[in-house]
Amino acid sequence: LVILCIVVAVLGIMVMMGWKLGILEAIILVMVPGLSVDYCAHLAEGYRASIHPSRRSRVRDMLTTVAVSVLSGAVSTMGSSAFLLGPLITFFPKFGTGILLTAANSIVLSIFVFSACMSIFGPEGNQGNLFWLCRPRSSVQVGAE
Repeated sequence: LVILCIVVAVLGIMVMMGWKLGILEAIILVMVPGLSVDYCAHLAEGYRASIHPSRRSRVRDMLTTVAVSVLSGAVSTMGSSAFLLGPLITFFPKFGTGILLTAANSIVLSIFVFSACMSIFGPEGNQGNLFWLCRPRSSVQVGAE
């Protein structure tokens, strides 16, 4: 849900900026889902690793332990893409703008929307735990007495 919102937001901003769909814009749009998954995935891992049983406590724990690192990653990504805005060759400013838009939308929507979604309908306790699939099954011996 959050990844879809990020992709739609970046696409909408690109249209509002007057960009026409070309090769460069298609490359940027292919990169958007991959770049936007990063922050949500780190926050989801922080939520999953929390030892608290309730949703609100897990979200609070997720935001206090992982959000600072995720925010630092977003700031460094946006800072490095800002250097691509200066060159005169058309490719670099557009590419930098695409990465900047993706990182900015991704961090905002991941921190606010993903956290809100997790506090409303995120798994509680052991819900969603699939480790039971990996445990060894007991062998049943047929005909043994």
